[in-house]
Amino acid sequence: MLKSLTMRIPSLSIIFIIVCAGCKSQKLEPKQLLDLVNSATSKIENGSYTLHNNYYRSVNGEDTVFKKNVIQCRFRKNAIERSVGFQLYSSRDDNYQQLFDGEYFYSLTPWNQTLEISSVITSPGKINDLKSDYTIYPFFKYLNDGLQYYNTDSMIGKVIILGEEMFRGEKCYKVETLPRKARNKMRSAHYYYISANTFLPVRNYVTFEDSTGKAREVQVFDDWIGEVKFDIPSSGGFLKSSLGSYNREVNADLPADKPVSLLAIGTYAPDWELPLLDGSKLNLSGLRGKIVILDFWYKACLPCQKQMTSLQALHEKYKDSPVAFIGINTKDDPARDKLSAFLTNRGITMRSAYQGSKIEADYHVTASPALFVIDKTGKIVYNLDGYSDKLIEDLKRVIDERL
Repeated sequence: MLKSLTMRIPSLSIIFIIVCAGCKSQKLEPKQLLDLVNSATSKIENGSYTLHNNYYRSVNGEDTVFKKNVIQCRFRKNAIERSVGFQLYSSRDDNYQQLFDGEYFYSLTPWNQTLEISSVITSPGKINDLKSDYTIYPFFKYLNDGLQYYNTDSMIGKVIILGEEMFRGEKCYKVETLPRKARNKMRSAHYYYISANTFLPVRNYVTFEDSTGKAREVQVFDDWIGEVKFDIPSSGGFLKSSLGSYNREVNADLPADKPVSLLAIGTYAPDWELPLLDGSKLNLSGLRGKIVILDFWYKACLPCQKQMTSLQALHEKYKDSPVAFIGINTKDDPARDKLSAFLTNRGITMRSAYQGSKIEADYHVTASPALFVIDKTGKIVYNLDGYSDKLIEDLKRVIDERL
């Protein structure tokens, strides 16, 4: 329980009693509260806790996703290595483990029994990025860094203390921080829960709402900690030997093999036959004499959604021309994943095929989105790996040159 926090930090108790005696006699202002959080957090040097990492996503008329991870974390101050400042360890409930011993960062993936290793010397940027990963970096410190961004004269006005609220038996200050800058269509809200007993931040709650066409998407990130202790006696828990079993080690600092390129421009596109969402079937050879745009995508890919929206605009522009826009879904089941509703909500009317995983290898597609333009003779004249802001401009040029 969070109630144990005050009792387990004896070195801070006297300070808290003195400070709180003055604070509780008057209403705390945002700067006062953020200063107290910074002071309390800076005194934490080692500890362990359980992180509850929850994610919820809902789109009207489509599917709902809820993911929950429980992560065991521990940390210990490390005066030798300064970029991170801590030895770190985390173990997720699916046995995915991460460990930073101050010199090497280890990432163990149980599903392929592989241990990836990165070094402070050869990958300083990657090691420094650990401070942005709250699933391993001390949760108090991570949240405090976010709060202290607002602790300036120009930003403190964006901090609102909403009052006190009980969270898992602990009285907390509920604090809202307003967005740092205006967003276009997306609405967001960010709340921190700060223990009224210890002034340590214990919960991070963020919501996002966005609309694309008729689709309204809501995402919620809810992260909080429990079973907090501050009595780690030694650094034995931060040794490589404390990790689980694995079959091979990989030096993550070595350059990866050159990725396979998309099927090259000038190559004749391999023929295929795939089912369409309307129940019929389509084959590429039946489109000979038209300019064909193939767009490989899947639902959970956000760049894919941006790309299909751009392609829909071009589909409308060329609907009376010998141009065929075909979406190729590579991962999703049409019924289970409600693909028809997904496309309708985003205003997508161009034809969409599925079971695209059957032809990915033929086109050398290893990631999405991926796009090909095939001319009237069946030859690939343009390809694109990933989304580009110049997509509309480039495609219009390629299409217009061949009409």
